[in-house]
Amino acid sequence: MRPVVENWNIVVTGLWNTAIFSPQWVGERLKELFGISHINLEFVTDARGTQVKFSTERFTLVPQAAGLIVAMKQIDNECLEWGERLVSNILQTLPHTPVNAFGVNFAFIEEELSSDLGSLFRLSDDIRLADHNYETVSLSIRRSLRLEYGRLNAMLTMTDGQPLSVRLNFHHDVPNAETARTRLTNSTLSYKAYGLTFLENVYGLTMEEE
Repeated sequence: MRPVVENWNIVVTGLWNTAIFSPQWVGERLKELFGISHINLEFVTDARGTQVKFSTERFTLVPQAAGLIVAMKQIDNECLEWGERLVSNILQTLPHTPVNAFGVNFAFIEEELSSDLGSLFRLSDDIRLADHNYETVSLSIRRSLRLEYGRLNAMLTMTDGQPLSVRLNFHHDVPNAETARTRLTNSTLSYKAYGLTFLENVYGLTMEEE
């Protein structure tokens, strides 16, 4: 099982004032926290308007009105710790931002499907579908599991001609920014370890070393 780095991220949903995230303001945060003095700016225009992405070698910061995203660019523990530290600092700096949830997300692909894992995707209606000439091209298995303060949302998707897609979302509903900061702090590496143990124990999946 290989990690899909572009889908490893931390997302904090709420009502964000994106005007605050000027290059100067973001630059000050990054220099103070990590000693980073150079960042790349990317402007992306879509149906939602123009978005600004602030990129470093380790992560990308994407401030949106409905959510703040820190997406990892490397698969290592220090990168995860830096991403968590940045989000925690922003939540602490902007404590009055209306925040309602946050999630820590991981994604993987598995090229070789074991017989045990493949059997999960054989459902009781397969024969009836085939009898009526319906062909399944994509099938997802979703689980939402209760955690102490939130949920683990796991999704496995099998699509014709593609590797098995595995996504984990550690979701927390929170009343405010301070609660989000408290619950996020020192949690990201624990969620990574928890998620990898979950995938190995339940589905026999282990992550390849990078």
